[in-house]
Amino acid sequence: MMISDPHAYIPNNSLHNSTDMADNQEVIDKLIDYIDQAILKNSVSNRDVATVLSFLNERYKNMSGSGGSLTKDIRVTAPQTGYIKPGDVLKQGTTYESLFRTMLSHAESASLVGHLSTSNDVEYGTAKGQITYIASRYGNGEMIKAYYDYNEAFKMEFSAESNGEQRAVRVLDGYYTQGETYAATVVYAASADNAIPQQTLNNKISVNVKRKWFAGVCDSVPTTSAEIRALATSGLYNGPGTYKFEASNWKIIAICIPEGNISSLEFAEYPGNLIKDVEMVSGPSKISVEGANGSAATDYNMWIVKTAIVNETTNHATLKIS
Repeated sequence: MMISDPHAYIPNNSLHNSTDMADNQEVIDKLIDYIDQAILKNSVSNRDVATVLSFLNERYKNMSGSGGSLTKDIRVTAPQTGYIKPGDVLKQGTTYESLFRTMLSHAESASLVGHLSTSNDVEYGTAKGQITYIASRYGNGEMIKAYYDYNEAFKMEFSAESNGEQRAVRVLDGYYTQGETYAATVVYAASADNAIPQQTLNNKISVNVKRKWFAGVCDSVPTTSAEIRALATSGLYNGPGTYKFEASNWKIIAICIPEGNISSLEFAEYPGNLIKDVEMVSGPSKISVEGANGSAATDYNMWIVKTAIVNETTNHATLKIS
């Protein structure tokens, strides 16, 4: 229904003098119908909505003690107003207080997030960091429990609440030698009006531990872990796949991976798969390479690319590992 005059139904001051509850109800229902029937886009202006809400607010001050409520179901077709959206159904019997609360305030339940100070993917031997937990209760009651690793005996100490948030820090000791998972649980009481039930929140953070791969230019064939770890390019080894590196002014290139085989080695500047050139490429041979921070070594597969003269250009290499 298109309203020809967008200000045709604006409450007048005479309504404020009425104290009869039936009159109040009739006025409110007409106001709701006025917005509800305005199906076409832009048929109700922001001024109309503001006027209606202002009137409702003033009338609610007088009516709240009388328990005013909707006399019929209303399906909302007007543009979204606050948290009331088109398509929502306002049920018969909904009090005006509840209507205003729904319109102006969204009941949001508590949340728990964790932030790990390191990456979730780390090299074998990396020092562990810490996890910062942020708990927000929003519409829930107070925090009543907090613990980690699913064991209530391992209590977590959260800070006092500030702006609805509480924080806790879990310090992790040692070095990563295998994948690990850290869990935290927080329990919040129900809201005072029980509109939001008691919440049990779980946060789980997993850390994946990997070895690195290495590649780069060297003056001679590497024989130690330190020489391998000093190569210019490295990264976490994710198993079979594609890996890239650059080499400039080189005569010898070393490539080391913790497992697998190189099926293809290509330079963007040259045609062909160099791994098949047995005069240029040798390997694989075994070499022991430590993890981060001098941690336990493991045997790597090493390939050497060697030429008779120095290549003065920069070569862009692509490895394919199977």
